[in-house]
Amino acid sequence: MVAEQDSLINTSSSSSISILKYSINDLLINLSDCPEERKLNGFKSQLLKQWELSADKGTLNYHVGNCKFRKLDGQYKMCLQLNEDRCRKRRKPMEFNSVCQSFDEKLWNFTKLKQEECLFYFDKINENSSKYPGLIAINASPLSVGHSLLIPSPQKCLPQIINFESIKMSIELLLLIEDCNFLIIYNGLMAHASVNHLHLQTLFWPCRGGIMEKLVKPTSTNLNMLFLLERPNWYLPAFVFQLVNLNDIDKISKLLEICAKFLIQKGIAHNLFICRSKQFINQSNKAENKLNNECSKELVTLYLFPRKPSKGYS
Repeated sequence: MVAEQDSLINTSSSSSISILKYSINDLLINLSDCPEERKLNGFKSQLLKQWELSADKGTLNYHVGNCKFRKLDGQYKMCLQLNEDRCRKRRKPMEFNSVCQSFDEKLWNFTKLKQEECLFYFDKINENSSKYPGLIAINASPLSVGHSLLIPSPQKCLPQIINFESIKMSIELLLLIEDCNFLIIYNGLMAHASVNHLHLQTLFWPCRGGIMEKLVKPTSTNLNMLFLLERPNWYLPAFVFQLVNLNDIDKISKLLEICAKFLIQKGIAHNLFICRSKQFINQSNKAENKLNNECSKELVTLYLFPRKPSKGYS
């Protein structure tokens, strides 16, 4: 259940930046279990409210409301956006020479954010509380209304290398938001990261298509939560992790961290895409899903895409 509305976001006495507190009871494996009242006044509502308040203070580089979307024909159901302002008015992305460069305090980083760009701190009740909470900040060059940045422990000044804590925080944020179109994206170094300070993109994508809509059928492995996505099921190969039970959040976070570390050791750039996808069939749920032909649940799913390295944006 969502906490009382007046305590969902509290203002710290030492800072005017709000703190969003949540507990494991707030995490939604299945959105169909979400109460109607929470859909109206829950975590999504709070995020968008804080985002609009920040935007009203002039934090955006452009107005985002008039972007055009187009869904392409073909087996992958890709969705494109025309956003000319983002190309022209965003801060110039940095270029990198390695997938594991160290953090450099002399370069632009998220410690330089203005206070009005910071929406709220993001902290779990009774778990490593408050010392290094995550920060949600507005993206000044957004793709859509609500486009924000999840910055895990910004004071630690970590480089743009995904780790256990950031993966777990991302999973739990997606489990909190009462919207199947909410996405979280990580671009690693040499995989279109724009700044070398650990962060992920969070956004509501109004054109539901691509891997969110297509029922992909990855190959199951000996680990029930790990799948392999290969052609022709999708045009890019990926390691895929799907969360069926809240008790597996730590296991998936650790397993994905191990995969990411392996890619870094091999010098392989990578992206992470987190969304809700149809439940995959594996050995443990095969009998259960056989009666229904396919499972109707949309579960938090993480796609780790290895890719060729790129120094910057073309």
